[in-house]
Amino acid sequence: MKTLCVLIRLPFVAAFLLSLGFTARGGEFINYAYRGKWDGTHFIICGTIMYGSGTTPIVARVLGPSLEPYTEAPLLLNPKMKQHLAGQPWSPFNTKWGDQNNDGVIDSVASRDAFLLRTSQAGMVDFISSSSNDCAFAFDSPEAVRLFWVEGAAMAEPGEFLWEWANGDTTTGVDAVNLSVRRKFINGNRDRMSFTIADGPSQTVIVTARGPSLDGLIGTLPYLSDPVLALHKGDQKIGYNDNWYTQTDSGVTGQDINNAVNSAGLAPFSSTSSKDAAILATLAPGSYTISLWGGLVGPQTDGEVVLAVTLVN
Repeated sequence: MKTLCVLIRLPFVAAFLLSLGFTARGGEFINYAYRGKWDGTHFIICGTIMYGSGTTPIVARVLGPSLEPYTEAPLLLNPKMKQHLAGQPWSPFNTKWGDQNNDGVIDSVASRDAFLLRTSQAGMVDFISSSSNDCAFAFDSPEAVRLFWVEGAAMAEPGEFLWEWANGDTTTGVDAVNLSVRRKFINGNRDRMSFTIADGPSQTVIVTARGPSLDGLIGTLPYLSDPVLALHKGDQKIGYNDNWYTQTDSGVTGQDINNAVNSAGLAPFSSTSSKDAAILATLAPGSYTISLWGGLVGPQTDGEVVLAVTLVN
């Protein structure tokens, strides 16, 4: 089983992490966020692969209403989210963060305070109110492949949302080694995914945006024909790539990318001429941002894309 299958073969995931060929690593991702627009129709799937022993406290949430102080764009006002652990059915949708068991009754103050403490420990901003229609889960995660299905109510125009995931305790024996998002990319936008590498030694990561390599794996759905990637640390651009086998900076070759894909246990690209994008980089601990957009040369339409960042052995 290759990692790509995590976001393609829905609704079931056929294997746990151990069947993916991962080995122990010294580093981990401690959070990630994805900011984009809900088009009113198509689901978004966010995924994590956790490796190690024991459990670690996790928060996952989707902000729509709570983005109001930070943007003037139309918002996804009623996001909802469900999750799936390999070997188990999908959970019910959560539609309101203060109603964790989804019974239509706001949780007690003590319960909400405990949840807010967990989000605070993970470095997340506050919800706009205790009754906002943002959605969230808090749980203790073992080693696992886990998916989160995000969608919302039908809207007349795209609504902005922010997906967030965080590990609240980096001292546990369970680490995140792969972070990913699958969605129908809306042409003309630029989506952003941020992530943080935990304190410790520098880590080699591979960032991938798969569009053409989804052909034949997602039925008749269209794919993003020419994804483009950029990687930044603050205002500094670290990497850029349009076509994965023609790396445009840092002296990294297409063969280096191919070797990293194999080493990380990822599914191979469909061919060396495909217009998927990839960046291979060794990064110091800290926060980074990935920008994703569609190529500007030739016709480009909306289409499915899988964006991922993975630690390389």
